[in-house]
Amino acid sequence: VIIMTKVKNFVGLAACGLILGVSQVSQAAGVDFEDLSIPLGTQISPNPISVTSGGYQFNYGPDSIFNSWDHLHAGSEAFWANNGTTVLTPHYDVIFARTDSSLFSLGSMDLAGFPGGEGTMQVIGTYADSSTISTTFTLDGIVDGIGGSVDFETFAFGWNNLASVRIVNTDPGSVSGLFSVDNITPVPEPETYAMLLAGLGLLGFMAHRRKETAV
Repeated sequence: VIIMTKVKNFVGLAACGLILGVSQVSQAAGVDFEDLSIPLGTQISPNPISVTSGGYQFNYGPDSIFNSWDHLHAGSEAFWANNGTTVLTPHYDVIFARTDSSLFSLGSMDLAGFPGGEGTMQVIGTYADSSTISTTFTLDGIVDGIGGSVDFETFAFGWNNLASVRIVNTDPGSVSGLFSVDNITPVPEPETYAMLLAGLGLLGFMAHRRKETAV
């Protein structure tokens, strides 16, 4: 009876580790704004003050407030920077974080300027202790997107344990501070993979033991 209880406990722990690991990995699938279900060629109207997609909430930042642009654009209208899918287009800056307030990692994101495409973008990550990390990118300004629109460029980060991320358009020549962001890909924390592998390992071990017992 004691042995069977231990076996059941092992199986329970393995199942929990596997479920939690799969859950965390699925949360890190990324944000492409397609879950907003906006018809092609349109945008959300009236313009929202915040957008929730893929388990993340996006809000306009302090620079948007300072410049009196207290809303976001979300859609796929051809006159925005266009990649044929739904994108988020803020004025000046946008801040995003997990809706459940959990920490996350940032792998990469697609950015495009508007209009003209050329400009400088600053991305600032804030950790749980309020310290920050930042980097600056210069967009190439090449107009080779769908329908003669501005193209998107992919930028890599590899930042871990973030509480929030702020994207800032620092180009003084940009019209109304507009830029577009899409395909944000968070990366699961290392402990998430460890939990997933531990669950799989325990289940495999128990399956092997059962085969030995059957023989």
